[in-house]
Amino acid sequence: MGVHVANSANTKVYFVIDPNGNRDTGALVYPTGSVSFFNFWGWVSANPEIQKLEENEFQQMLWDEPLPQDEDLWESVFFSRETPLSGIIDPSLLVNLGGKSKPKESGSNRESLAKQIMEKGQQ
Repeated sequence: MGVHVANSANTKVYFVIDPNGNRDTGALVYPTGSVSFFNFWGWVSANPEIQKLEENEFQQMLWDEPLPQDEDLWESVFFSRETPLSGIIDPSLLVNLGGKSKPKESGSNRESLAKQIMEKGQQ
């Protein structure tokens, strides 16, 4: 499962939610429908010409610089992946990138994503 976070020419760039392993944290979905997985931050750093999407709270949090007091949380969620996103992210943002079914909708979707991430990180 992934969230569409950018475009590169005619290819969609996805942030993979709760990846299996450290390497497959991003995905490219080509116009043909084929998918290739990669290290998200490594690829994004090497391809600065991407068009970043900031249409929803998740995308804004991903691309914006965190406030100094939120740096550890941001790193835990988006970089080291120590705080899992499954179960807190809005299911309408998720796209099946191959094989797995969508997670069940969380009952706490009315709360802001930031608040849910902070609570999940404290568990």
